[in-house]
Amino acid sequence: MAATRSSFRALLTGLVLATVALLFGAAATAGAAPYPPRAGDANGSLWIDGDTVRACGAAGSADAGAPLVLTIDGQTVATGASEADGSFCISAPIPAGLASGLHQAALDSVKRGAPFTLTANFVVPAAGGPAAPAAQSLPRTGTDSGSLARLAVVLMAAGTGMVGVVALRRRQGAEA
Repeated sequence: MAATRSSFRALLTGLVLATVALLFGAAATAGAAPYPPRAGDANGSLWIDGDTVRACGAAGSADAGAPLVLTIDGQTVATGASEADGSFCISAPIPAGLASGLHQAALDSVKRGAPFTLTANFVVPAAGGPAAPAAQSLPRTGTDSGSLARLAVVLMAAGTGMVGVVALRRRQGAEA
């Protein structure tokens, strides 16, 4: 009987640990994806993050040491150079005195000897608030199903635990 209780405790402990791992693993995965999705291509991505324009590219996105010129409406707001592996990340604050309305941010650089440009449109509200994405942004669709997934995992663990309890009681009844 002691061996049966020990195996039952091991089963429950395993179920609890698996449930906790699934819950924390699902939460970490869900939090990893940025929203809104960033428009980009093989040369990198350019996006508006609050009151900041940001552009980044992975290795090979630009030539090694290629010049980076970040502009807003044609006015240079930041310059830099890509890393030795062609990766880059450059940012600049949106100028405070920028007029309300639609504006365009652009990053100019070079890849395989040919120039390329990344662009993103954004709107400065009339009230002087933070920059908002332009109308070309994708709307948020769907729902956050993370809480439903956690509930499903908890219910599966509870069901598995109940099956274990029933099996244990049947064994105890058969031994008596």
